[in-house]
Amino acid sequence: MGVITGTVAAIALKPNPQADSRRLNFNGQQHKMTLPELYNSVRERFPLISQTADGLHIRRWGPPEAGGAFVWFESLANAINLEMAAEVDPADYKALLKFLDEALASGSSELRDCLDVSFMENLFWQVACVKARPYWEVTPKRLRQFHEAFHGKGPVP
Repeated sequence: MGVITGTVAAIALKPNPQADSRRLNFNGQQHKMTLPELYNSVRERFPLISQTADGLHIRRWGPPEAGGAFVWFESLANAINLEMAAEVDPADYKALLKFLDEALASGSSELRDCLDVSFMENLFWQVACVKARPYWEVTPKRLRQFHEAFHGKGPVP
């Protein structure tokens, strides 16, 4: 699938897995990661789950397109839900959840809204409590708060 870009700056700042997410912009201020940058970084760093998300996205929405990163993160949540249901070890996704949490800490408001609405409102959806529990335990606190704010509670009692 293609790379989604939002601005000229996003095109010029192709993510690097070893890059520090706290880059400085040209004014010497901390760079806020954009949603297109997060999308590209997740796809680059976590290719297997991204391929599953792509398949789900294509079936529901068609191929990912420029400006479609927001919806793609719903597909990513659904792909992880399938992994939960299959009882895949949550350790396989701990790094991804941590990466999303770190991006949230230094991300744009659009990125924050995407992780809140598109990702966390869909993560754990219709997953049995017993299968969701190990994933909930490795989900960072800031991401948990999005889920709890929308659903009024966590996915496990």
